[in-house]
Amino acid sequence: MKKLILCSIVLVIFTFQYTRSQTIVIRDSLEIEFKKTKEISNSYLHSSAKMKKSDHLVRILVRCDLTALFKQPVDINAFSLIDIENKFRYRIATYFGYKKGPSLFTHGDLGRPHLKKEVLNKRGKQYKFLPPYDPSVPDSFETYTFEGYNNIEVPTQYYNLVSGEVVSVKYYSPSQKPKFRADLQFVVITNQKTPKLALYYGKEFITEIELDIAPK
Repeated sequence: MKKLILCSIVLVIFTFQYTRSQTIVIRDSLEIEFKKTKEISNSYLHSSAKMKKSDHLVRILVRCDLTALFKQPVDINAFSLIDIENKFRYRIATYFGYKKGPSLFTHGDLGRPHLKKEVLNKRGKQYKFLPPYDPSVPDSFETYTFEGYNNIEVPTQYYNLVSGEVVSVKYYSPSQKPKFRADLQFVVITNQKTPKLALYYGKEFITEIELDIAPK
């Protein structure tokens, strides 16, 4: 299994929205209700990571309602977007968790971002403006493997006048709330064969993602 990292991300306008309610229960403990998916742009409310314009990448939002049936922590990193046609497996680029209803802010107890790579200042300390690096927080995206598929990861670029540019893939700590809404953003390659997308949680199929994404 190979891993590909996309260093450029995209500015697009959404052209199509697909809505359908579908509920799946994972291992009798986690209920996932798929709500909708759409292409999104940098003007989208929860698009905090701005993207460079590109003709061969699009950003996709997938929205789900999650319920932990035994009030256990919910692992966000187990979600992935599978491109069956091109044999790509996409890590979440950005995630926002919040309670149902209008919300301008995410909730830290619904999963906090963590860096995959340790970044230290000249004193050997982590930068306070960056998400933390903590290897004790598990990253289950790497736990699940799909034979013959390439993992696609989109690193986030941070910039500070002191540190300069910092680039790292990020992942998320488990949600401590048993019931919440998850907005999952993926960056999808479009200059290959027409993508055929499906949402997975671990190795469990959730739903097909039906968007009109043609090769560019």
